[in-house]
Amino acid sequence: PPRYSVASWQMDSGLPQHTVRAVLQTRDGHIWVGTSEGLARFNGTAFTVFNRTNTPEFPNSPITALLEAPDGSLWIATDGSGVSSLRDGRITRYSVGTDILSTRVFALALGLDGSIWIGTAGGVNRFKAGRFTRFTEADGLVRNMVRSLRCARSGELWVGTSLGVSVIKHDAVTHDPGAEELSSYDVRLLFEDGAGGRWIVTNSAEARQQGGTLARYTSTAGLAPQNVESLLED
Repeated sequence: PPRYSVASWQMDSGLPQHTVRAVLQTRDGHIWVGTSEGLARFNGTAFTVFNRTNTPEFPNSPITALLEAPDGSLWIATDGSGVSSLRDGRITRYSVGTDILSTRVFALALGLDGSIWIGTAGGVNRFKAGRFTRFTEADGLVRNMVRSLRCARSGELWVGTSLGVSVIKHDAVTHDPGAEELSSYDVRLLFEDGAGGRWIVTNSAEARQQGGTLARYTSTAGLAPQNVESLLED
């Protein structure tokens, strides 16, 4: 059988803080780690830290999501300081109201056309060609509190809200009738598997949707009772 080695990194290894909410490997091979008190870049040997101590304009809130844009910039979502982008060592902050809907940002997703989708406590923003657009309950979202986003291979955007799933396609917002059973749940995670199935993780259950069929998995079916934080298909 294969043998695996395990290495761990803590604050004494160079992390700015030990609570990690986001990890991303960018195209240049660096691994970025988002913590509650700053961002760290790992080159395989050592960490380089970005926080308010060495970068005054850096957001001073827990990092919730990371995304690499097509231009190589790193987008940083936070719970309390909105969203920013980092490129060539410089931070760009985006304003609440004029740019994004809320300072509380929980999810980022990259569209097939290079758009950056931003899930906030006030709805969904899209950044495309230097401009922000917005989608809220007024446009058809089931709720403005957006916890998760996933761009499907079909090009549509799945939006996990505090009361079920909405779908955005061609700038139109619809409520997914196939996930109606989960319309009272807080959707924390969305994932598309290789067969095109949609996995929906809520605050109390996990489900897989294929077409109009929804299969639910709970602790009674063998799922661990703890909250599911991530999914990966091997």
